[in-house]
Amino acid sequence: MRIAAYALAVLPLVAQNAEGPRILRPTDRSAVPVGALQVVVKAPVGAALTLDGAKVALIPLGGEAQTALLKLAAGRHEIALAGGNKLEVFAGEGVPAGWKPYRTHPPGAAACTACHTNQGGGWAVKGDTTGENCRQCHKLEGFAKGHMHNTETLNECQMCHDTHGGVEKLNLKVTREVACKLCHG
Repeated sequence: MRIAAYALAVLPLVAQNAEGPRILRPTDRSAVPVGALQVVVKAPVGAALTLDGAKVALIPLGGEAQTALLKLAAGRHEIALAGGNKLEVFAGEGVPAGWKPYRTHPPGAAACTACHTNQGGGWAVKGDTTGENCRQCHKLEGFAKGHMHNTETLNECQMCHDTHGGVEKLNLKVTREVACKLCHG
């Protein structure tokens, strides 16, 4: 039973770190407001994105980065990327049990260029490491309170955190209890 629980906890990490086409934002089982929702995907130009089975136009941002602005009515919705992942979001009141509010990262109106640079038509993370990029906003001095890692490990923020946003506290890919046990048993 413990192995099954562990496998279920690890699945979101595997899916989020997978190569190939995928929805980067939002995450599965997200609670979102009724109205506009920005979706960000990594997929070849021409890839098909659907909302509840209806095709949605993707706007190329450069390389394989694309976005779409969805208009959500109240209720449960499926967002699917052909050849990639699919996920569900719930808009409005009456969120199903176990679903959590989605928080975009970086917060506010920050553009992709806050963390990425568009080089030769493709997107790359600014800085030599993800951690270096993250420390543009998140200062290393405050990390000792919540992390038990050395600076080298802290350079790989994306191992535990979803850099595009998430539903868990601190944008962890899974709950803190599960995240720590993935490496620390």
